[in-house]
Amino acid sequence: MKKISVLFLFFLIISMVSSVWTAEYEVRKGNTLTKIAELTNHTVSELIRMNKIKNPDLIMVEQKIIFIGKEDLDAAKLWCQRQVESQKLLRIKLGELGSILTKQQMENRKFFEGTIQDIDDLKIRHSLNESSGTHYSIILSFADAWRSR
Repeated sequence: MKKISVLFLFFLIISMVSSVWTAEYEVRKGNTLTKIAELTNHTVSELIRMNKIKNPDLIMVEQKIIFIGKEDLDAAKLWCQRQVESQKLLRIKLGELGSILTKQQMENRKFFEGTIQDIDDLKIRHSLNESSGTHYSIILSFADAWRSR
């Protein structure tokens, strides 16, 4: 058991150092969501919402628990807030000229506002087949954009 924990921590550290900050934890015998939450620096409720777990008392061996680092969530949110602010400034400037935002500009602003709300609500989807929430790859790309600014 100790060997497995050390090995997991090694892979967790390696995944945190890489440029892609999303990680996946494979449930092992004896794991609980509480233990996984402690290892991933998330709360149990965050893991439940991010993974759409229906029964938190029932997780299966080899089940994949996906989580995104809090640094990435914060960076993605800041990036989206910057985009919303730039749209607001653009609207003010265009308003002074008697113009209005284009349909595409309005859609972009709604998208970024929606992404901020999804991050706040932890409505993050990990599959393209899911219908609600923002896909984690989008969040990661926003986090990378914020870090590289």
